[in-house]
Amino acid sequence: LSIQSIFLTLSKSIREASVDFPVDFCCPVFDQQQVIEKGQEIFSMLKNLVLFFCQQPKNKENMLVLDIHSGSSATEIMICSKGFLFSDSLIEKIENVNFGYSEILNFPELLNYYATKKIMNKLNGNVQFMLLNEEEVVVLMTVPRIAVQTGF
Repeated sequence: LSIQSIFLTLSKSIREASVDFPVDFCCPVFDQQQVIEKGQEIFSMLKNLVLFFCQQPKNKENMLVLDIHSGSSATEIMICSKGFLFSDSLIEKIENVNFGYSEILNFPELLNYYATKKIMNKLNGNVQFMLLNEEEVVVLMTVPRIAVQTGF
């Protein structure tokens, strides 16, 4: 999948899923025609993540920014958010690296974030959720590229 295809499909999902206020979603990547390795899995992971954001209370002035870079060893993805309001208890659960299915039963709003983490584990990648202040969050994701076998 290309970055543009991922962005356009995510935009539609965000419009359909957003509660209270619309989400201002953009992708400032210059070369959006670039094809992303493991694109379908990355799209699925990103869809769960943006749905997680859409389900949170938010200010009227809000923003989600998607940035994707494909390097020689990994695909790096960053989502910056502004204007989304996370409860202290939700942040505590997100910061718990090992939260699992039992937490979802008590915090159903974690379902899409849990799915994001499960997909990322399947991709052997990692997710970092960084709270910059009470209204700004950055999510950094790294997905290793498929190793090429070389014979000597």
